[in-house]
Amino acid sequence: MNKLAIIITTCDKFSDLWKNNSLLVNKFWPNHPPIYLVSDKDNPLGKQTFDNFMFFNGDYSFRLKQALNHIDAEYVFLTLDDYLISNYVDKKKIDFLFSFMQKNKLSYLRFFKRTLTKGWIDKVNQIHLLPLTKRVYEVNLYPSIWKKEDLLKMIVNDESPWKFEVRLTRRAREHNLFCGWVENKKVFPFVDTIRKGKYLRKAYRFLKKNNLYISSRPKMTIFETLRLDIRTFISRHAPKKIKNWLKKMSKGKYYSDYYNTDD
Repeated sequence: MNKLAIIITTCDKFSDLWKNNSLLVNKFWPNHPPIYLVSDKDNPLGKQTFDNFMFFNGDYSFRLKQALNHIDAEYVFLTLDDYLISNYVDKKKIDFLFSFMQKNKLSYLRFFKRTLTKGWIDKVNQIHLLPLTKRVYEVNLYPSIWKKEDLLKMIVNDESPWKFEVRLTRRAREHNLFCGWVENKKVFPFVDTIRKGKYLRKAYRFLKKNNLYISSRPKMTIFETLRLDIRTFISRHAPKKIKNWLKKMSKGKYYSDYYNTDD
């Protein structure tokens, strides 16, 4: 594991999540690899909660690139500040998967299902192949292990996390990366905590149940949660024609529209 480092990307507006992050990762992932909290501003709380706190004045992809260039590890476990570990990490499984990545020259391995894909890398160990088709978000910012040099290839401009994420699959395909995902919720169990600046209701219950810090952030209403669930379901499961029609009717701008651009 000395070739692996953990990067938690964040920003100063999400500093209310840092103490919970530190507490949960130390509780549920003992003897974890070194953690680097990467933010956009200097903040004493970052230095108090993590041994390695970095800050760079720039957008998401710029900060990530600078952090990668300051870290010696060959691989990084990349995650976001609002993905809070919710139970014990399967360290033996992560060690195995990390070794598997090195042996089989994988560039990216995601610890979240999102959508099913056809094809296996290793069916016995439930490691799915990502075909890197024109489907958006096959490669994404859910918790994952990256080969550092290949992750650096994905960074083109100073991009927001939303534009950066939507372009990852296309860039991975263009660079012929070997990518997969693991069908095992117990490897790295986590709770998605924030959406549009508000606590998700499930996450709020998790924080309250575990006596974790809850800031003054508002909690999503039941109506907002229902609307979000419907939008997510349509985004992941509806035929492309229906999604394109809905986009046209709404006359809004969607991050998926940036899939084929680098502006």
